[in-house]
Amino acid sequence: MAERNVPSKSAGSVYTIVPEPGTAPRVSRSDVSLAAVPEIEGRANSDFSYGAVFEAPGHGLNIARGHFGPNGLVTPHKTRNLYVVFVIRGSGVLVLFGDDHKTTQIDFEAGDVIVLPPETLHQWRNGAEAFDFVGVESSSPSG
Repeated sequence: MAERNVPSKSAGSVYTIVPEPGTAPRVSRSDVSLAAVPEIEGRANSDFSYGAVFEAPGHGLNIARGHFGPNGLVTPHKTRNLYVVFVIRGSGVLVLFGDDHKTTQIDFEAGDVIVLPPETLHQWRNGAEAFDFVGVESSSPSG
């Protein structure tokens, strides 16, 4: 995703538990911020922000937060790996594009979980209210 130098906004905190042999675990806290993503692969998005929350590349795991403002949308794009979306606020439509140029639409709302396999061509759209999600990308762990 292409990111430009635009102001970021806070999206909460991440608390990572760090084991400490022989004593209580240490808690590491970091703030999460989202940056506007005005385009993907040269195609425009509308009111879409995204930010990394936690990355564990040796384990094949990346977690991110996303936000769509009212009437926001993201251009059609493919997932690289397995991508699981947890809808935490709002609602919208997920458009899935088939190789035969046919589409399938899913109406989603807060509390829903959407599992996208690798190479899924899709587009997110939402209506009058903001839509927030947590995305978990899983790939083969590096060895």
